[in-house]
Amino acid sequence: MPLKIYESLDFSKHVSITKELPLYKKLCDDIPVDMILSELENYVPENYSISGEQTRPWFSAHDNTVRETERQAKMKEALQELEDLGFHLRNNYTQKQLTIYQENIPWQNWAKSLSDSITKSTFESFLEGYSRPRYVEAKPGWQCNTHRDWHATTRHGLRCHLMLETNDECKHYITDDDGVEHELHFAPGEVWFYNVEKPHRACNLGDTVRKSLSFELINDDLL
Repeated sequence: MPLKIYESLDFSKHVSITKELPLYKKLCDDIPVDMILSELENYVPENYSISGEQTRPWFSAHDNTVRETERQAKMKEALQELEDLGFHLRNNYTQKQLTIYQENIPWQNWAKSLSDSITKSTFESFLEGYSRPRYVEAKPGWQCNTHRDWHATTRHGLRCHLMLETNDECKHYITDDDGVEHELHFAPGEVWFYNVEKPHRACNLGDTVRKSLSFELINDDLL
C-alpha cells in the first residue's frame, strides 16, 4: 500500500507539519533491493553530472542556491582540513539523480533509461508522493560533519532514505532539541524519515560501500 504522508508519520489533527515533525521514524521495510541495486550500480545520469556540486540547480526553484553554495563551501573547507591530516575523502561520495530536473515540485520525470525500471515501479507502488529520488554511494572512510540541510521542510519536502546495501559501521546521527544525539542504523530494505532541519551527521567506517536511495516525501504545503 502506498505511503500516505500523514498516516506514515503518525500525524493527527493536533500536530502541525510546520512545527512538530518527529526527529526520525522508520516508515516501512521489506522493500525489494536486489533488483534495484542491479539497475542502479551501472546507471549513468542523462545530461546530468553525478558530482555533488552539480546538485545546486535542484534547489534553485526554492530560493536555496545561496544556502547550498555556502554549505558546499564549508564542506570543501572541512575536506581540505581532513586531507591536510592525511584523510583523502574527496571522492568517497557520489550521488546520481534518477529524475530529470524540473522547475516545480514534484520532480517525478524519470530518466529515459529508467522509464520501465523496477526502481521506478517501486516508488510508484510503495512510495506515493515522492520527489527527487537519487542513488547515493558512500565509500569506506566517508564522513560528513554535523550540519542542517535547510530550515524549511514545508518548502522542500520530508527527507527519506531507502537503504540498499550497508555494513554495521554505517551510522546516522541526529540531535534533538535537548541536545541529545541519537545513533541510527538503517538496514537494507528499510525506509526511514529523517528530519534534516535538525543537526545531523553520518559516516561509513566499514570496509564496504554504503548504497542507498535518498528522496523527499511531499507534504501538503508543497502541493
